[in-house]
Amino acid sequence: MITDAQREFLAPGNLLRLVWARKALIFGTSLAGILVALLMAATTTPLYQAFMIIGPPDSMSSSTGNSVLNQLGQFTGIQVESPEESQTQMYRLLLGGTRVAAEMENRYHLLEQMLPDAWNADEKRWKERNEVRLGLIANSKEMLGLLHWGKPTVTDLAGLLSSKIVFTQLPKSSFFRVAYTTPNPQQGVQLLSQLNDAANHVYSQGLADETQEQINYIDQMLRTETRQNVRDAQTRQLDLYSNRLVALHSGQSLLAQIVQPPVVSSTPVWPRPSLMLLLGAVIGFLAGLVAAVFWPKGLSRAAANWTHLVNAGRGAK
Repeated sequence: MITDAQREFLAPGNLLRLVWARKALIFGTSLAGILVALLMAATTTPLYQAFMIIGPPDSMSSSTGNSVLNQLGQFTGIQVESPEESQTQMYRLLLGGTRVAAEMENRYHLLEQMLPDAWNADEKRWKERNEVRLGLIANSKEMLGLLHWGKPTVTDLAGLLSSKIVFTQLPKSSFFRVAYTTPNPQQGVQLLSQLNDAANHVYSQGLADETQEQINYIDQMLRTETRQNVRDAQTRQLDLYSNRLVALHSGQSLLAQIVQPPVVSSTPVWPRPSLMLLLGAVIGFLAGLVAAVFWPKGLSRAAANWTHLVNAGRGAK
């Protein structure tokens, strides 16, 4: 239950006078917040954003767009309903999936680049748990996303890529902005190019495997089919799939092409000193207000202090 002294203390006018009386404390905490923000801005590793623009291949006309989307839907397991929405989902699923991650690891040994603190470059092996701990605390935040210790897996790589790569569909178009944030600008540019190449390869290989299965199935049916009209239809279908397989193996099928090559931001996207200074000042100011009113022992002590100040003021009069 609030006492009369506490109720008098909580009156807006009295609170304002108390805050003004302790303005030095509030100023000090605000300054401390700004200094902490400056220190964090100076010591935080700068992050740069590499990005590229991708879109459908030039060979994809509007008449074949839905057909390609249906192929993507069969390959990735997503039901195609709205072309724009489903295409966005399929880009994200395929480019951030384990198939593309496995392809990138096989080609470029990407895990070693993304988790340098967990990789012993001299001995060419992954560090043990007790070896990684210091590096993890220092500057290997990516390791926090791993679900286990020891050698990272392709699933870990897929998770890292999914958490770091941001897809944004450009308004009223079939083009996408693919962005990757990293402390190493050159690595970001290189990774985006590798990502698109690997995704196109996985997509083409997936369609090739699916086409080969269709060819094998039709070929099996031809061996047992005796009706000539059915055999003719199956032969035409077999020729169609065979031509498609040749085109896929020749590299003519692409998931996406790079419309704008990867570039990197000229200035870091983080830290942002002005924003950090503002947040530091606001947090410091609020901490000072709380300290001025309630420190050191809550409302009862603050009200008692207020009563003491009031009585002292009356005695002086």
